Amino acid sequence: MKGCSAVERLKKYFPFMVLVAVGTVLPFAASNQFYVQSFVYVLLFMYWASSWNILGGFTGLFAIGNGLYIGVGAYSCAIMFIYFGITPWIGMLLSGLVAGILSVLVGYPVFRLKGMYYALATLALVSVFAVVFNNQERILGFDTGGPMGLRVPMTLRAADMQFVDKRYYHFIVLGLLLVVLAFSQWLTRSKLGYYFRSIRANEDAAASLGVNVLGYKLASHFISAFFTGVGGAVYAIVNLFVGANIVFGIDMTFYMVIFCVVGGANTVWGPVLGALLLVPVQQVLRIAVGSRLAPLSAMFFGLVLCLVILFMPDGLLGWLKGLAANRKTLRTNRLRRRVEGIELGGEASV
Repeated sequence: MKGCSAVERLKKYFPFMVLVAVGTVLPFAASNQFYVQSFVYVLLFMYWASSWNILGGFTGLFAIGNGLYIGVGAYSCAIMFIYFGITPWIGMLLSGLVAGILSVLVGYPVFRLKGMYYALATLALVSVFAVVFNNQERILGFDTGGPMGLRVPMTLRAADMQFVDKRYYHFIVLGLLLVVLAFSQWLTRSKLGYYFRSIRANEDAAASLGVNVLGYKLASHFISAFFTGVGGAVYAIVNLFVGANIVFGIDMTFYMVIFCVVGGANTVWGPVLGALLLVPVQQVLRIAVGSRLAPLSAMFFGLVLCLVILFMPDGLLGWLKGLAANRKTLRTNRLRRRVEGIELGGEASV
């Protein structure tokens, strides 16, 4: 029994060990800072896709406006640092909290909508915030830069989470990714995760069994927004700039949704797989087609999403698990037929 439990434990933690090993080696193998920064963006989208997965995957609430919390986290962290001198090490957590509180205020009326109407409402919210931050240079008494964006002062001090060597950011985001993945792993076996999945399976049936559907929806929204907002804060410090067109951009939300769905929503490692495969493609397309042909990039990812939904509804990870299960079934059937043939041959000889 102890051997079995050790094997199960190894299977559970093996992907984490691989991620830590590969994530540690990659930045030192990179030939220049550009590649290291590219690794940072890959990890960030893995992190954001995993954060969205808590809401859209485990709870089944197909929000397409989570880019709102990237923007709120980015602006909150930058304002805290500029106006109050709060170090981003603390500011990123406070920014996540601000994003989480906003998600509850937003979620309470929006959760009364269902299906397509809920998704469109979340998309409208992020669009409204983009318009407001683009057209107002001061919000709540703070200078946000309007269409020019907000620049974070450069100090290059570790206390301010600013480094010349981009590898430090790589390890910061890697740590955040491990945290959200560990939380997602815990969620798959916890009572909270059970309630989230019951809402995903059948919201009305869950309510009839006494599940506080609205309360758990708000909890899922808060957790997802908190993690997303923390990532937005780190994004602001990595770039030392916050622009409304970027952090509140519709493409930020669509990318995190596409990476999660393509990799496999409602799984722990699906968002990681989706981002690992598609973020490098996104970066190459961005450089290759340029800003004037950016719609071609959007069309490509839209086509990928449609193909996955049509032919691999459980995502790449679900498809791979299905292939493995089919191979195991075929091997079992061959072994059974072989055993039956041996038994029949033995009976005939008798």
